[in-house]
Amino acid sequence: MLIRRSWSVSNKRYWPRPKRRGRKMENDHDEIIAMVREDLKAFLIKTFEILNPGQAFKDSRHVDAICYQLALCYLGKTKRLIITLPPRHLKSLCSSIAFVCWLLGKRPHARIVCASYSEDLAITFANERRKLMQTAFYKKAFPGNRISKTKNTETETVNTKGGRIISASVGGTLTGKGGGFIVIDDPIKAGDAMSEAERKKVNDWFRNTVYSRLNDPMNDVIIIVMQRVHMDDLVGHVMDLDDWTVLDLPAIAQEDQEIDIDDGVVYVRKVGDVLHPEHCDLENLNKRREILGSAAFSAQYLQRPVPPGGVVFKKDWFKTYIAPVCESKIERVWQSWDTASQIGDGNSYSVCVTFGIQGSLLCVLDVTWGRWEYPDLKKKVVELAKKEGAERILIEKASTGLSLLQDLMGKENLNLIPYPPKGDKLTRAEQVAAMVEAGRVFLPVDAPWLAEFLNQLLAFPGGKHDDMVDAFSQLLWYFDHHQREAEVNVYLIGGRRRLVDYDE
Repeated sequence: MLIRRSWSVSNKRYWPRPKRRGRKMENDHDEIIAMVREDLKAFLIKTFEILNPGQAFKDSRHVDAICYQLALCYLGKTKRLIITLPPRHLKSLCSSIAFVCWLLGKRPHARIVCASYSEDLAITFANERRKLMQTAFYKKAFPGNRISKTKNTETETVNTKGGRIISASVGGTLTGKGGGFIVIDDPIKAGDAMSEAERKKVNDWFRNTVYSRLNDPMNDVIIIVMQRVHMDDLVGHVMDLDDWTVLDLPAIAQEDQEIDIDDGVVYVRKVGDVLHPEHCDLENLNKRREILGSAAFSAQYLQRPVPPGGVVFKKDWFKTYIAPVCESKIERVWQSWDTASQIGDGNSYSVCVTFGIQGSLLCVLDVTWGRWEYPDLKKKVVELAKKEGAERILIEKASTGLSLLQDLMGKENLNLIPYPPKGDKLTRAEQVAAMVEAGRVFLPVDAPWLAEFLNQLLAFPGGKHDDMVDAFSQLLWYFDHHQREAEVNVYLIGGRRRLVDYDE
């Protein structure tokens, strides 16, 4: 879904843009040349056609978003850019090849450094760029940009205007070689991600080498484009080192997103939306999840790396269950809600965690989260309770949760339990960690929500979100202290259900 809105700076477009969908470019060659010269997206499409003969370009809004952010770097409006997205989603074609060649065409004096995890990969990209720049199309689009015949090697492409592209491996030396644009594409190989030594080498190289290679540190541009592979990969390492613009593009949206794709134009992704379904649909992504495992898939495809061991909750502590076997033995179903006080992209989510109980064991059956306006949130509480057949619904007695308790009390035949939080989030989580360590909590072998749920639990208290942790912890605490029905005071008074807090 697209939203057009007024731009806070100016309604004027920064560069002409073609109509992209439902219309083929005109056959007039001069018009195409003029278009690709001014518009990065159009140049990218032509680049794809040249480097991939016989293949059809599959357009996608995420490509619009990448081109838009890269163009802002060209304009000097963004100085530090991070783009994270899954493998095989045109990452390198956009950033390391099309953008770099387009940039040098428009600024023949530019000095650009391109780095990748290995020299072989860096040279591969260099050869692709050289092939593109030697085409009649490129020479006509940028007639003032010619590759020098005397300075044209595998690792350095110099033009006749003094501009150049340095191709290097991450960790390699750049002594005497600087640039106004540094493009880092996949700085670490996925297979090396679990090596602390390899991660340290990459991160040290960035801190000790990259910044010193900028010709004008205040105005020069650094771009990092990669799939996430670890909590402490380069993206995780640099986030606090500078003021970064981050374009986060998970294969399956983990939260609602509003993504700028042009001046005043926003692409809206809803939770569960697939990034590029024409190229890799949900069925294919689920197969990738099965092959890679939840942890690797969460990092590489969802851009949500999971801490290897966990902090408060350790990954090895959780037991697993096979859904049909577990569900057939469930004795009771309880739900726990952590509700957000307000909605909005920067705010928390409302989360419902559904548990199945068998004796002293708990199975997490489902996790649902979203940003709902209060009327919709109230409907969602009723809907999920009826869907799962929940016997008890634990709701934090604070803010929006208090309103839910008051509004739903005595209605819809719901057994609502008010939960008064005690202590901070970390204290509450630490109080129930022993239950997980004792092997009393089971997770499914696979589920659509599992990667995000594990990511929040294992990253806590240092993760971006902790709403699922709150909902999870409060039910474990309640279950541990109030397993017996008699310990919950729920009375029917005058034919109406009245809620009384459980004993402390």
